[in-house]
Amino acid sequence: MSNLAEKLDEYLEEQSGATEQQGFVIDTMDRADWAVRKIGVYQQKIDEIQALAESRIKHIQDWAEKETQGNLQQIAFFESLIRPFAEQQLKGSKKRSLNLPSGTVGFRKGGTKFFIDGELVSRKNEKLTKWVKENAVSFLVIKEEADWDELKKTITVLAGKAATADGEVIPGVVANEQPDSFYVKGNAKNG
Repeated sequence: MSNLAEKLDEYLEEQSGATEQQGFVIDTMDRADWAVRKIGVYQQKIDEIQALAESRIKHIQDWAEKETQGNLQQIAFFESLIRPFAEQQLKGSKKRSLNLPSGTVGFRKGGTKFFIDGELVSRKNEKLTKWVKENAVSFLVIKEEADWDELKKTITVLAGKAATADGEVIPGVVANEQPDSFYVKGNAKNG
């Protein structure tokens, strides 16, 4: 906010008797407008705080990623050195790991990964779902749920109960009317 705008606001506050203290009442359009401008100033400060926080968080995340990468490279280096040793020590043994004073190194059984058209298979794969529908229905998962958003549009409230358009009360659904919420939206150029 420019110095002139600050001085103008101070003057207007003095003229209207507006102060930020207990007992102040908004009883004119000028005072209401002044309060909306004040809310806008505080909201702008909040936005600046959020922007600064996001910037700092981004810098910290970048730093953490950089530092982590160096450590991951060192881990990979030492793993590449110890792996041949572990393979040699476990060769011909039924054991799959070596217990060392500082920890354990070893091998886990590799699983099988399945792919369709080069993509890892998951329950969301459309080709797999189509095949299961046609060939192995017992493995098909059908998810049922109410379309509440659409149903809610048709509901009327009768004595605190939710009722359908034809008056049928939906068992267990209680309707609590909420009070109107208040909002203040300042113009972006206030300040």
